[in-house]
Amino acid sequence: MANEDESSMMRRIRKMKREIDRKERAVLKESFKRLRQLHDQQRKKKSKTNTIDDDDQCFMMSTLSEDLLLEIFLRLPNRRSLIRCSTVCKRWFSLLSPPHFILRLNQFRYHRNQSWSLPFEITTTSTSTTRSVLFSVKSSNNSKTTTSTTISTSSYLNFLPCSPDHHVVVRASFQDLFLVSVSEDDYYICNPFTKQWLALGPIEEHRLPQDRSSGFALVFEPNRKLGSTRFRVVLIRRCLFRKTHQRTYDFIASVYCSETGNWLDLYTSVPHTLQTEYYERIDPRYHGARATHDVVTSNGVLYWLGGFRRFKGIIACDPFCHTEASMKTFKMKGHFINLPVGFNQKRRRPNSKGKVQLGVVRGQLRLLELIKINQACFGLKVWELMDYGDDIAPSTTTPWLLAHDVKLKGVQNAFVLAFHPNNDNAIFVVRDRKVYMYVIGDGNYEEIGEFPFDEFDDNVKGRAARYVNVFTNMQPSWPTPIYT
Repeated sequence: MANEDESSMMRRIRKMKREIDRKERAVLKESFKRLRQLHDQQRKKKSKTNTIDDDDQCFMMSTLSEDLLLEIFLRLPNRRSLIRCSTVCKRWFSLLSPPHFILRLNQFRYHRNQSWSLPFEITTTSTSTTRSVLFSVKSSNNSKTTTSTTISTSSYLNFLPCSPDHHVVVRASFQDLFLVSVSEDDYYICNPFTKQWLALGPIEEHRLPQDRSSGFALVFEPNRKLGSTRFRVVLIRRCLFRKTHQRTYDFIASVYCSETGNWLDLYTSVPHTLQTEYYERIDPRYHGARATHDVVTSNGVLYWLGGFRRFKGIIACDPFCHTEASMKTFKMKGHFINLPVGFNQKRRRPNSKGKVQLGVVRGQLRLLELIKINQACFGLKVWELMDYGDDIAPSTTTPWLLAHDVKLKGVQNAFVLAFHPNNDNAIFVVRDRKVYMYVIGDGNYEEIGEFPFDEFDDNVKGRAARYVNVFTNMQPSWPTPIYT
């Protein structure tokens, strides 16, 4: 009965979103209609005297304020329309050409839920060997079909100013931008489409040698300041549940601040309500536990699964909200999210990465669990985070909604590659060296391509997942500029 209530709630929420989008499109259509009527009236008045010249045309365009023009440009349907408008006059070109407008355009369309119809790309890299392979699954906004390609990072990112002998590894992504590294302390932000790049500079050597980065994030400031160019790069050094008089989850990170161009040390303690048995005994030789799951971002907030030997919860933190504790040392604001009721996979094993997945679908955080029931059947559950609390403050209510609870029959070996960023009911899975798009509930598997990593078993069992990193990129309507 509870599942029926949750399903009906999801349907109501989707219906409300569709109704809001419909009304917004109607208002936009009416605005364009009125604007065309105004221009038609002006044109008719001028045609009576046959005195339309260049000065009159300039006058007609100058009657629209820059703010109104920008609002119109932001709502143009595609890139071709923007390019055509930029050739109308110098004034329009000056409004459309700055990188600030491009960033504002991408952010505006993303937060108006128009990005769901834009192309996306899933990039998969393997770092288990000395080489790194990119396997990309792309979708087109003109077609429901997908295509896949396989290419090495040495050729895909050959525009970076590093030696061909260096091993370039993709660490994180944001829209069409990548965070890549060529060593433990040498990081770049780049756009493979425009071949722009930004070197982030070296990190000061004052941490323990065992604190190698194991969690990575690239995030831009959300729509709190539309058009903002602020971004953060977060490298998680170590994280641990500690047993003190206050129950906390402690983590240490290096954070690159775009405003200063410097790396900052970040120490944060996130309170939680877990019981004593959830604390971890860590061998002192390792100086702490390291994150093993990918960090995902939604609306400027970072999320990752906490726990070294057991799944214990989800950590949420805002890299744009921090206070200075001492010189070059900062504390970041964050909170702890309990796992949903019905989450069964408590132990965290090396191959859990393909069985427990955290991701973002249509801007909403989702958690997936894939459990093997018998030799030829898996149980699949997907939860969606509905209550994010007040900004970054912890929520006092049950925040999760069960979106899917199905069985995958006739499946002997499988692991989840990624969520579909546009489709609530689809995921990407790997079975027997094949990558499929699976529609949840329908049982339909659409083959995308071959799993590209030859060093794994022919059957691609669960151990393959622990070496694979997956990045889902929403391709914006205009390439994201990189500010130097």
